[in-house]
Amino acid sequence: MAETFYSSLKARDRFQTAFQSQFYQGLPEDWWIALSDVRGSTAAIAQGQYRNVNLVGAATVIACVNALKDVEIPYVFGGDGATLLVPGSRLDPVKGALAGARKMARESFGLELRVALVPMKEILDAGLDVGVLKMKLSETVHQAMLSGGGISLAEKLVKDPVTSDAYSVPLDFPPHADFTGLECRWNPVKNQNGEIVSLIIKSRVDDFEEQNAHYLSITKKIDEIYGKAAKPIQAKSLKLALNPKKLMGEVKVKGQPTKTVWGLWFFNFLWVWVFKLGLRLFGVDWGRYFSEIPTQSDDRKFDETLRMILDGSKAQRDQLLAYLEGQYEKGRVFYGIHVAKEALLTCLVFDRQGKHLHFVDGNNGGYTEAARGLKKQIAGAAAAITD
Repeated sequence: MAETFYSSLKARDRFQTAFQSQFYQGLPEDWWIALSDVRGSTAAIAQGQYRNVNLVGAATVIACVNALKDVEIPYVFGGDGATLLVPGSRLDPVKGALAGARKMARESFGLELRVALVPMKEILDAGLDVGVLKMKLSETVHQAMLSGGGISLAEKLVKDPVTSDAYSVPLDFPPHADFTGLECRWNPVKNQNGEIVSLIIKSRVDDFEEQNAHYLSITKKIDEIYGKAAKPIQAKSLKLALNPKKLMGEVKVKGQPTKTVWGLWFFNFLWVWVFKLGLRLFGVDWGRYFSEIPTQSDDRKFDETLRMILDGSKAQRDQLLAYLEGQYEKGRVFYGIHVAKEALLTCLVFDRQGKHLHFVDGNNGGYTEAARGLKKQIAGAAAAITD
């Protein structure tokens, strides 16, 4: 029963249900919260490593999914890391996958990846919960939404120097990670309306029901400002990478010989013509695959924090900032924002005939830089209280 927790949930098809508590199901007591994030990600971004930071964050997801092939698990990608929920009965394979992702990050990119596991029982004992909602992106792909305060507590426990060692995956745990399915073969996706905005918003409202209503009003306001054209990934803006340097990240993640990049280059070169001509090749309807990518992209999500990637104009951003600043001054939200000219796609491809999910982030910092702004506001508010 426990291992089928997520697979048995009814999928919802409207993003607004993420802010309605009756649609969430509490995570079983014997499950665990797996967390990963790149230490020093801000410095890595300053050194031009953001694409690698993004890849490492996604790698923890694919490693855990591959370690639990017969169990469907919820996960949320956050730019420089990820949150995953895993059954306690399968803890060792997950530890091996996380340890393998940590080893890969260090050896392939010189990045330090924090990986940790927090038991759900401790969250419940603290009087909090982790509610899970399954969102339907398509007939074959789902996206998890999380609520209840438990994720925020788990992150605090994992990052606090006093408690972090108790939850970290031991350095001597045998690494075993399979990164099959992780792909990074698209050029940065150019904006269609002027710029790409990476946005993170955290409500400061204490009551959960009031908080849900607040998030719902925020998303309605954002939709009012940006309209339907805000979706950052559109088929017409997708371009396959034909510069071998842009394909090296995937090769490094998978520990493949450098010459493999030329095989990826040839595959992409072939793809360009397959897409243009609408051909079926290797038993795959490539036109269908191409058309599914925008729908099966996670450009908006909720994991106790609202995260969105928006394609819009500077005038629309100015309206958004005026609204958010008003909410901040009223003590109702913390927020962070990052602006770029392009979005990034990192892909999990299990089956090109339907089962593929595409993580979206802003280029040159994205969610990581937006989170930095949000944390600065939180720190400022805390300092004001102690003064």
